[in-house]
Amino acid sequence: MRPAPTKPHRGETATLWLLRLSEVAPEMELAAERLLGHAERQRHAGFARPLRRRQFALARLLLRLAASQLSGLAPADISCTAEPGRPPRLSLPAAAAPPGLSLSHSGDWVACALDLQAPLGLDIEAIDRQRDVAALGGWAFSPDEAGWLSRQPDPHAAFYRLWTGKEAWLKLSHARGEPCLLADTRFELDSGEPCCPQASWHTFEAAPGLALSLMGGSATPALTRLAGDDLPRLLDAWTWPAA
Repeated sequence: MRPAPTKPHRGETATLWLLRLSEVAPEMELAAERLLGHAERQRHAGFARPLRRRQFALARLLLRLAASQLSGLAPADISCTAEPGRPPRLSLPAAAAPPGLSLSHSGDWVACALDLQAPLGLDIEAIDRQRDVAALGGWAFSPDEAGWLSRQPDPHAAFYRLWTGKEAWLKLSHARGEPCLLADTRFELDSGEPCCPQASWHTFEAAPGLALSLMGGSATPALTRLAGDDLPRLLDAWTWPAA
């Protein structure tokens, strides 16, 4: 017997969740796989690298749990598309329109953002301090952006802040149905700092060595940093003995 739907948590319309894969027990990955729909299972099976399969399964679990928090629906009642090359799309029973959503993964981290009222874009990146960010910035950024990067006291943190912002904007542009290319993504400098004139840009101190940017949405969500042992508790809330 399934529990009756609960009310959305604290009346929120947007949420942002972050999870570190190395903190998650193997049985939780199996639980995540059991919740995948048919198309999701096909995509999951097609990944050659174990890390990528783990990222995919646990990101979809995170997505369902976050959607449960906002909608009051059980994770098993939430279906999700899995078309290659396209962002995922949620289907909530009795919902007027699917919520805006965005998923991101980088190494040991996965994250998801949901908004019941507006599209959004999310990107996370593990900061690699061995990379030549000056050279990368010269290739990927405009002259003004590259000049800003050269003036920063911590160029690696600055590079990844701007890079995640651009990736999040690309995802938002696709969600809005107006996809653009990285080469066309130019931020402005406002009081010496980069800004995106087309959307609200939120950055978060998510974890040491991790950059996170969120673009768009109807509100600024609080960041929920889940621990591995939070997953069983959240799933158990929807697990009732058979009648």
